Amino acid sequence: MAQRFGLGSTLGLELGSEASGLIPDEAWKKKTLGTIWYPGETIISSIGQGYILTTPLQLAVMTARLINGGLGVKPWLTGYIGEQYLGRDNWDKLDINPKHLDLLRRGMNRAVNDMKGTAYSSRIDIKGMEMGGKTGTAQVQRITQEQRRLGIKNEDLPWDQRHHALFVGYAPIADPRYVCSVVVEHGVGGSKVAAPIAKLLLEQVQRRDPAGTRIQSEVLESNEQKVQLEALPVVEQTQQPPESVVLPPPMRKPERQEQSAQSMPQPEFGSHQKIKEIMKSHYND
Repeated sequence: MAQRFGLGSTLGLELGSEASGLIPDEAWKKKTLGTIWYPGETIISSIGQGYILTTPLQLAVMTARLINGGLGVKPWLTGYIGEQYLGRDNWDKLDINPKHLDLLRRGMNRAVNDMKGTAYSSRIDIKGMEMGGKTGTAQVQRITQEQRRLGIKNEDLPWDQRHHALFVGYAPIADPRYVCSVVVEHGVGGSKVAAPIAKLLLEQVQRRDPAGTRIQSEVLESNEQKVQLEALPVVEQTQQPPESVVLPPPMRKPERQEQSAQSMPQPEFGSHQKIKEIMKSHYND
């Protein structure tokens, strides 16, 4: 299913040097790590954790395929050269249950426009330009037991150890035409820094409306100062990491004990370091 939405493979963008990401499975783990696939890994992979790797472009394409009714769109850089149209209009259907897609769209709408939504503070409150989306977090490193015991928050860690902040969004809600994905390195949380950037992007792209027939120049001029004022604090959050606390050395991992027949086996200690080395060599190649 993940491959249908553009994850785990390149999308053929003209720029080249496109990363394929990774959607792991039993065969991949056996070949790469030499170990079996555990049932628990299916669960964590289903929510984007574990060995999964994606690119911002893949996240944007995934979002487009989710909200366009299940069409396998792909990105391209140039829509027109002169009067010649270079895009595509006929895309293959992905054979996804429409009820499931509708449920996802309603959820992404509520994540932004419902008062209890994680991105409510970043909603576009202009009639006809409302956006939907989903906040997210990419964990940079494992949270240690000592950090949990001391109640240390992620934003208190050294800047390069904090989570990456993610957001994927689309607009307008009623008739989606634009999608974006925002990844802020070490931004901690998607709702805090990634969603506000997506709001600025999707509001302005709708004002310019490059997929439409004309640019609304009079609207752009009247909103230029407003956009600058909104963008400034968002940019500052991503560029000025606050002071960090000094952490005690991590506790030693206890010796592995014999597992009972009822216990769920886990990947052996150290496999995360091994996968990081494998991924590094993968992208260097």
